[in-house]
Amino acid sequence: MCPADENEYLIGKLHIEKALKIAIDHRFLFANIVHDGGGRMVYGESDDLPGLLVDKYSDLVLVQITTAGIDRYRDFITQEIQKYFPGSLVRIIDDSGEREKENLPNWNDKNSCYDFISDKIKLSENGLSLEVPVKHFQK
Repeated sequence: MCPADENEYLIGKLHIEKALKIAIDHRFLFANIVHDGGGRMVYGESDDLPGLLVDKYSDLVLVQITTAGIDRYRDFITQEIQKYFPGSLVRIIDDSGEREKENLPNWNDKNSCYDFISDKIKLSENGLSLEVPVKHFQK
């Protein structure tokens, strides 16, 4: 990596780190997501992170990356998210048709991208607890 590329990468990391902190702190403050079992933690462009969606479900955090600009930081994003949710399973789901628009590979087979989860995902919202079969689950 040449110095210019390295500087660009470091600037990107700083931006992602700051934007993730703002987005997640905002959700903690206003949505009480940590105590209510889950919800949308990062909502792409609205959180100054185009192409990045982060959803938390009980002890599972699913990350969807749909742009090449964010895709190059996928390992860094996973590490940063793990800091906010220690003990949670953090997984990147790469089965979006949006990735094809940017010529990004779909690393997950559409039929097996949720293999790391048992047959059901536990959700809780507004005091209501649900178990959703993975075959009916949509990020």
